[in-house]
Amino acid sequence: MMGKITTQREPLNYILQSELEPLLTDHKDEVAHYKDIPLDVDWDKYYKLQELNVFVMVTIRDDKRLIGYAVYFVGPNPHYQESIQALQDILFLHPDYRNCGNGYHLIEASEMELRKLKVQVVQQHVKRKKELDFSRLLHRMGYEDSDLILVKRLD
Repeated sequence: MMGKITTQREPLNYILQSELEPLLTDHKDEVAHYKDIPLDVDWDKYYKLQELNVFVMVTIRDDKRLIGYAVYFVGPNPHYQESIQALQDILFLHPDYRNCGNGYHLIEASEMELRKLKVQVVQQHVKRKKELDFSRLLHRMGYEDSDLILVKRLD
């Protein structure tokens, strides 16, 4: 049974980092395209990006328990210097909390925070695996298809 679900922008700190680490492992196990590449988060880089005000994290909690997050890099687009844009880094919602409106609330809360920063365009990336594809939700929220990203191992 769910408690009170809340969304909020939170700064990265060592307490939140310790909450994030188990979810990041679950996230990696679920979505990683190349399962053999180990998860090795460069926390120092994320803290530096936060100091530069180009890092935005919105969390979703069940009571006080972290159940998901959306992380964006925000700043002027190098091709359109006058346009502040947000690029989703990672977005995760614990599987027990999906398909009941929580994903919508997490994305909506993220958009509200990004609007406060005068973001003009937000880019969301979606995994192609059927069970991970939330593009239908994004389409209902007004997102449009733009790019297709392909990957290839070189090692």
